Amino acid sequence: MEGEQRKLSSFKRSSGLYISLFIRKWKSYFFLVSILILLGAAIYQAVSVGIDGSTMTVYKTPVDIYISWIGGGSRDNIAYWYYFLGPFIALAYFVISFSWEREKGYLVQTGIRLDRKHTALVRGIYVFIGSAAAFIVPELINMAMIAVIRPALLPEPLVAIGPASDFIGAGLYYTHPLVYILLYILFDGLAVGTMGLIGAVITLIADNGVVSMGILFGIYYLLFLVAGFTDNSDFSPAQFLIPGTGLGTVWPLILISVIAIVCILIIVYSGERHEDI
Repeated sequence: MEGEQRKLSSFKRSSGLYISLFIRKWKSYFFLVSILILLGAAIYQAVSVGIDGSTMTVYKTPVDIYISWIGGGSRDNIAYWYYFLGPFIALAYFVISFSWEREKGYLVQTGIRLDRKHTALVRGIYVFIGSAAAFIVPELINMAMIAVIRPALLPEPLVAIGPASDFIGAGLYYTHPLVYILLYILFDGLAVGTMGLIGAVITLIADNGVVSMGILFGIYYLLFLVAGFTDNSDFSPAQFLIPGTGLGTVWPLILISVIAIVCILIIVYSGERHEDI
């Protein structure tokens, strides 16, 4: 009975931490500007599709939802930049605020009410979920807007639009495209959330959120260059985050999942060992 009461008390304290983080997030102009940039890009792309009004592709196939939405490919500039810079716009607030709150001692104050290990875990989960949601919510809004103006036809496998036939989930894309896209959006959330966690881990070393973002972008751009030189999109998040491009192998999914777990463990370990987190 006493153990159950302690668990309930711990749950209430951690719930309070989540609520306080959420409230402060919405009070941040930095966060609002970030999310408005991503929403603006997603909405602008959908409006542009509506204004364009094309009904047939160059391959003489109907223009449907799955090739028109922002995740259908990087054929237009908005889609290209959304998947190239969008992840950093989504995670910037969460990584920099993680660093700033360590510097200002906020996490130490929280640890007085909740043990440091639990505080670090909650903060890591918050960085992951926040970064992921900031990126995928505009994707979903764009998809919903495109659904109003484009028919939901099955993609045509005989034209060069959509994942290659030997890519992961290609069969699902050409038979149940909506299921494929929703699953892929979840993968995008996992990838961008993990990038946020990597940024948070870098702040534990660099001790500066802006510097950490620079280091993270350097790694990201290096992978982008490697993908270009090797002609393998699995190396570059800027390419494999696009549902219409797809994954050539399952390795990005495996590596991202492992990295996410390792980053959470590092953050929790740091929370146990150091006073400033």
